Amino acid sequence: MLENGETSQTATLTEQSSESFTDLNCIKQCNELINQYHIEQNGKASTILNIRELLLKSPAIKSRRDINKALEAFIRLLDNINSLQVQASERGHRAAGNLEEEETN
Repeated sequence: MLENGETSQTATLTEQSSESFTDLNCIKQCNELINQYHIEQNGKASTILNIRELLLKSPAIKSRRDINKALEAFIRLLDNINSLQVQASERGHRAAGNLEEEETN
C-alpha cells in the first residue's frame, strides 16, 4: 500500500487516467494546429514542427508510443487538406472556364 492507503493498482489507474487526459489535450491542440493550417493561418512546415513539439510532451509518446507514427497521421491530415484544396481550385477553374464559354456563345 502507498502512504495514503491507496493500492498500487489504484495509483496506476489514476496515472493512466491522467495520462489519457493529457494525451486528449495534446490531440486537441494538434487538431487546432491542423485547423489553423486549413484556414491558412500557418504554413505546413511550421505546423508540422509545432505538432512534433506537442507530441514530444505527450505522456504516451514519452512512455511507449512511436512519435513517427503519430506524426505521420497528422501529416496525412495536412496532405489531405492540400489535396482537397487542389481539387476545389480545379473545379473552380473548370467552372470559370464554362462560364466564359457560355458568355462568348
